[in-house]
Amino acid sequence: MTSALLVLMAALWVILAPTKFGGQASYVMVAGASMEPTLKRGDLVVVREAQTYEVGQIATYRHPTIGPIIHRIIDRQGDTYTFKGDNNDWIDSYQPASSEIIGNAWFELPGAANWLLKLRMPAGLALLSLSIAVMLMTTFAKKSNALNLKTGKEQAVLNREKLTAWASNLDGAFFALGAVAFASLLLGLFAFTRPLTVDVPADIPFEHHGQFEYHSGAPPSVYDGGKLVTGDPVFHQLVSKFELDFQYRLVSRAASTLHGTSSMSVQVSDPNGWRRTIELLPQASFNGPETTLSSTIDLKALLSLTGMLQERTGTQRQVYNVDIIPVIQISGSLDGKPFEDRFTPQLSFQLDELELYLRGSDPLSGNGNPLAPSMGGFLPRTESEPATISILGLDLAVETARWIAGVGFGLAIASILGLSLALRGISQRDRAAEIQIQYGPLLVEVEEIELKGGIKQTDVLSIDDLAKLAERGGGMILHVAKGDEHTYCVQVGETCYRFILLVQINQEIDRSHSTEDER
Repeated sequence: MTSALLVLMAALWVILAPTKFGGQASYVMVAGASMEPTLKRGDLVVVREAQTYEVGQIATYRHPTIGPIIHRIIDRQGDTYTFKGDNNDWIDSYQPASSEIIGNAWFELPGAANWLLKLRMPAGLALLSLSIAVMLMTTFAKKSNALNLKTGKEQAVLNREKLTAWASNLDGAFFALGAVAFASLLLGLFAFTRPLTVDVPADIPFEHHGQFEYHSGAPPSVYDGGKLVTGDPVFHQLVSKFELDFQYRLVSRAASTLHGTSSMSVQVSDPNGWRRTIELLPQASFNGPETTLSSTIDLKALLSLTGMLQERTGTQRQVYNVDIIPVIQISGSLDGKPFEDRFTPQLSFQLDELELYLRGSDPLSGNGNPLAPSMGGFLPRTESEPATISILGLDLAVETARWIAGVGFGLAIASILGLSLALRGISQRDRAAEIQIQYGPLLVEVEEIELKGGIKQTDVLSIDDLAKLAERGGGMILHVAKGDEHTYCVQVGETCYRFILLVQINQEIDRSHSTEDER
């Protein structure tokens, strides 16, 4: 019973050990109502780390400022996840990466967190300390009694033959083999209920890159070298037209087969929402991951457009927005997967009565250079990889775990059967040896059994009956071996119960009557 309890406790430790102690379980206390009615305040949730997480699962992630949060996954984009509480009308503002997810909800213990919080209070800690002290005192008391009993047994073991010493190790051998069989069975339960492979995100990253450039001839009295170059303001009284180029390239480490279409337009607008779009380049096809667009920007036409607006509407604007907008529609395949995406950056100018100049970049856009816009993305893809099981911090492939579980269980059972057959062979050859193995801890080897006056002597039919009397009365079985005759005796009160075994060549005779009558 104790051995089975130890094995069970070891198995529970492997399953429920906290991650801080090399285990694979984390414990989360529900402190709010965001997951009601699924999880309520005061529940304790046990979570386990997984190789991948799916939409719809309840999981716990670590917020950089708040700490652990347990919500449901509602979306995944690449390596980032979006969470939302079942009872919330909004989604979580923080989107954690997979490395920030503590684990999936495995099972919950309703109200258990409230009890843990009570144990943290002074009264709870005092009660817990008192309970531990009582357990320790009880344990030491039992150990002391067991030590006294063990001393008497050890003295008896020293007087036994080699068979007794070998037999005394059988309990440990059976326990060890049973522990191996149970651990292998437990490992097999986990291994054979999990797939050999899991699909994990293996998204294909890519980036759109663009480069705007503009240039024109210009008066050398105003522009260095007589050239208008990218970044210079365009004084429209000196430069009425200039050339604008946009170079596009898609970057990806994956093998690609790409083609697409491109076009470009200019949009003039004012702060009140008025806008007018003028096509610069019609849609055209291109092959490969890159293309170049070139067009002429006619400032006189833009000024004429804004002048006509003011004349017909009576509005007077000092500054207009001028946006150059290329449109790239690209498709094909990345690493053999169908791919399609759109890239529409814009180069923003402002136009006033004197000049056309670049508008500063938006600090919230994340791109500090308006002349070199870029945009990243990924093509969703999954790939299979061997599933693993985490045991005390060690990641073991499921396939390997299955082999270990199968081989370990098979060897343990075979060894147990082998020992059982060996014991059966011994019992068939020698009944005295079988008794020695079966009841060794109860036997005391003596040279002679002396009965005092008034002690009655009664024979029993079997050694099993004698063992029951010994266990019931808390006594030991005295054993005298003389040649082929073995006498076993237990004294209970004023009666000595006796069992005599006569061992002859290849046969045994159990005697249930006195030796004098037999002779």
